[in-house]
Amino acid sequence: MQADVMRRRLAAIMAADMVGYSRLVHADEAGTIARQKACFQDVITPRLQEFGGRLVKTTGDGFLVEFASSVDALLCSVSIQRDLAKDQSEQPDDQKIVYRIGINAGDVIEEDGDILGEGVNVAARLEALADPGGIHISRSVYRNVQGKLDLGFADLGELRVKNIADPVGTYKVLLDPSDAGKTIRSRSLPWRAILVAACTVGCFLIGLLLWDRSRLQPVRDVTAPRLLILPFQEQAGSAPWAEVVSENLWLTLVRAKSLTIVSREVSLELRGVEASPENLKDLGPITHVLDGSVARDAGGVRVQARLRQFHEGELSGLDQYDLTGPIGNEMQVLTALKTNISEDLGLRLSQPEREAVFATFTNNPAAFLPFAKASHLIATEHWNHIPVATKLYQDA
Repeated sequence: MQADVMRRRLAAIMAADMVGYSRLVHADEAGTIARQKACFQDVITPRLQEFGGRLVKTTGDGFLVEFASSVDALLCSVSIQRDLAKDQSEQPDDQKIVYRIGINAGDVIEEDGDILGEGVNVAARLEALADPGGIHISRSVYRNVQGKLDLGFADLGELRVKNIADPVGTYKVLLDPSDAGKTIRSRSLPWRAILVAACTVGCFLIGLLLWDRSRLQPVRDVTAPRLLILPFQEQAGSAPWAEVVSENLWLTLVRAKSLTIVSREVSLELRGVEASPENLKDLGPITHVLDGSVARDAGGVRVQARLRQFHEGELSGLDQYDLTGPIGNEMQVLTALKTNISEDLGLRLSQPEREAVFATFTNNPAAFLPFAKASHLIATEHWNHIPVATKLYQDA
């Protein structure tokens, strides 16, 4: 009997996912579904048709599209993000329909109209790493579009993503028209340009690079707990404070020598995923899982979180935190959360570690979030990340 032959072909794959879908549906199920449907019909579908995209499937809060070329896939994605930003501009921040998009070019397998394979998986992983309203592309896509489009790119280097054996060369698409034609990476910039850029952020960046390396990469206790911090969920009116809390925890708790933090990149891939044993089993020897939510309105800020043990494939035990504070005291609430976590994990902190773990930052998300992301890039110690981090520091 002749074996079935799988149909393979090269394609450009767009994976998109709606930001905060669960939160929005919880707050207003009928209204959210209606608004999402209107956005898909009025904004997304016309662009897919314009650029020849084949809608493979929708997933409730996302969709998968196949293109014949990387150029069409990227032009379509940029058009969608810009159109959505304009369409949602008058909506409150916590009610906007916003998508993340990842694009990869690679081999796919067609089966009953669906497409499968590592090419699709990479696109989905890139989408999970993208900023809300942003686009991440693989190196294969970048090579296909380089010099052909009036866009800018930031080289994020080789990123390790879940269930993909080899690191994925990743680029962030710069949607600001002023960045058109730029590719921010060390090998494309002369050292003089890098030094000039560094000077624009003053001694701060230099100080960070020369900072006590034990704070950035402490020598770990081999018996230290290994903590997975899942991205905190947004409640109504809290955008972007859930992201602030998550980024702060990733940035500061990693400074404790008596604690190991699962990488931020892995955590971001689990955004919106239930912390079940089935979803955690492939992430290595995790001992604890932290997740939670943030609500912020005129009455103040509230952070709810839970810390659970993960042992022999089972989640057990539960430490719950419910912390509140007035507007303007967000960092104090976050400090209280980190105090509880440190005590419940039995962390042994030296004075320098304590200062780093409990460092206070600005209450301005527009300043803190670029700073946090730049700090994560600097901590990788990859020279090709310096220009990208410099631009983020400038944005902060």
